[in-house]
Amino acid sequence: NDDWKTQKVESTKEREKEFFNLSTTEQNNILTALESLPTHSTKEADRVKRIMDEYNKNPEKVEKALKKLNEYNASDEGKRKKKVYDMKKTDQVNLLLKLGLTSKQIRALKYETDRVNKIYELENK
Repeated sequence: NDDWKTQKVESTKEREKEFFNLSTTEQNNILTALESLPTHSTKEADRVKRIMDEYNKNPEKVEKALKKLNEYNASDEGKRKKKVYDMKKTDQVNLLLKLGLTSKQIRALKYETDRVNKIYELENK
């Protein structure tokens, strides 16, 4: 019986490490999929804690959200957006300029997510 408890604690700790290894965007996507409001926490520990709280209550729901995230990351859209997210801000801005946006339009894209989504949208016209 103690072996079972030890295994459960170890698997929970391993799961927590996996959630810590996700990017901020991926963590927020899981929280959004879990409909855990508010969706955006500034501290990684808070995001992981909320995911783990939900995992302890309903592991199937979290596993389902994680599976959806992995499927999305494997898709062409997910791969392309990840490449753009990995770019430096100046490179993203330069790409937006090449795609025909004005400096004023680019300044309106305040957050990285906005820039990445706009790049993806313009590349797929």
